[in-house]
Amino acid sequence: MTPEKINAMIEGVATGLVGALALGVFSISKNSIKSWFLRRQILRRVRNMGAGYGVNDITLTISNYMGVVLRVREVKLVTNGDRNVRCEMQFCGEVKSCRKISRKEQKKMIQRVKKGEDVLVESVLSSPKPTAEPVSLDESGWVLLRPFMAATFRVPIQVLIKYNMVPVSAIVLVEYTNCSNVVELLEVEANNNTGDSLKRYHEKNLEELQSGRLNEVRKQFGLPPIEVPSAKETAGSAKQAVN
Repeated sequence: MTPEKINAMIEGVATGLVGALALGVFSISKNSIKSWFLRRQILRRVRNMGAGYGVNDITLTISNYMGVVLRVREVKLVTNGDRNVRCEMQFCGEVKSCRKISRKEQKKMIQRVKKGEDVLVESVLSSPKPTAEPVSLDESGWVLLRPFMAATFRVPIQVLIKYNMVPVSAIVLVEYTNCSNVVELLEVEANNNTGDSLKRYHEKNLEELQSGRLNEVRKQFGLPPIEVPSAKETAGSAKQAVN
């Protein structure tokens, strides 16, 4: 084999290696960029949680409007204005289909919330699934949210009242697989609108409790009465929430 042919072979191998390396770097960079955008999208979408309340609990609904599967590992209320005081929320036992709310609808809802009005947000496509079905819980017991599905979590209002806790926000720990096929964990805090709604609903429950109407309704549903806190305890919890 002549020296010219040897040089040509070496140049060919080198060119191939450089090309493969460049392609690999490009692929890694592309996946890293896509994973970065996916992370930002999850943060932006998941933090828009839906708050609700009733005669027995305060609820938080987490919706998945993206084309990836999310696993909800943990949902906790942040109470009394202290990020170290958290109250774990329990899965209500069903998931529902959901749709993305348009910006026009969001603006109207925000305007109504700012006016102090109650805004009821419900899924247009409703398909409850019991916890026994794999669509709700995975093999590890975590809540599985497929694309365009929502799950609701709850905490009994008597727990918040008994321990003098005022909800001011919520933090969710979600698991997802990024574009490089790597599993990641992401902690997402609810936006300010959700925090304001949680606090306002708790205050309404306290008002209904002190007036006696809440226990009257609970009695109709066969629920035990809740002990009415003193005015001093109520004022103290409200002061802590503001601070």
